[in-house]
Amino acid sequence: MSDVFLIDDIYEEAIDYLNYKTEAKFIYALFLKYGFNKVDVNYNEAINYFNKSITEGFPPAMIELGEMYLNGIGMKSIVYKSAELFKNAFRYGITNPVTIYEKIFYAKALIFGYNCEKNIDLAFELLNDNEVKLNPFAISLLAIIYHKKQNYPKSNIYFSIALKNGDDFIKNYIKNNNIIISLTDEEIIEGIWNDF
Repeated sequence: MSDVFLIDDIYEEAIDYLNYKTEAKFIYALFLKYGFNKVDVNYNEAINYFNKSITEGFPPAMIELGEMYLNGIGMKSIVYKSAELFKNAFRYGITNPVTIYEKIFYAKALIFGYNCEKNIDLAFELLNDNEVKLNPFAISLLAIIYHKKQNYPKSNIYFSIALKNGDDFIKNYIKNNNIIISLTDEEIIEGIWNDF
């Protein structure tokens, strides 16, 4: 199932361009932070690659590292540093997203209220583009949006896909929110087919 959602391809491309592209550094850091694609979670390396992306002016990396500081993921929680990173992400243009990753991580900021008011509807609008919503990181956020909007059949489909991609963030979200997922592969495929 992961091949359908391109996670293996995204990982391979990030590795191929790791020394050349800012976005590749950012994507690799995401894999290290969330444990996608059977990559072991390594917060220190994730922080290192997020910082490299930030040095090159990539706002989505500011959102992700800010979240790590806010929640004490891989480090002691330092709220003022997270606020500074969120503020810089908005200063450097996250609100005018162009790339898929800028759209995804601006949507994440809107979902969780990072340096902005929460706006689930705008986040959904950013993610509900066919080009964007095939991305594994967008799938995880769409699952959360559907859950918050109490569209449980759709949230279960998207949660199931995120779990098949090995998303540790979603595993924790499901656990912390006492969500029960019980879909077969056929039900997942039928549900996602209807969504496109």
